[in-house]
Amino acid sequence: MKFVDRIDEAARLKDALAREESSLVVVYGRRRLGKSTLIKRVLSDNDIYFLADRSEGQHQRTLLAKVIAQVFPDFDKLTYPGLGIHVSCGQLSDKQTFLSMLG
Repeated sequence: MKFVDRIDEAARLKDALAREESSLVVVYGRRRLGKSTLIKRVLSDNDIYFLADRSEGQHQRTLLAKVIAQVFPDFDKLTYPGLGIHVSCGQLSDKQTFLSMLG
């Protein structure tokens, strides 16, 4: 399938990623229109892309932690078993720090 005519959408995503303040970007539309491909083409190697599915929540959190660990080593190692919560913090860039709690 050919990827065509997504210049405006890609530019808007790049603008959102370049902002200094945090923001939520929602990409929606009918299935099989290239939303995931658009996002993956805009992201850099240090960005994190995770596509959730309908599997059980704890399984989703484990998979997400493993994806994040590809960019932030050992992210998936910090666990609070009784609570089912993974916690981590780190540096995204010179300006951005993150704290993630998945529960």
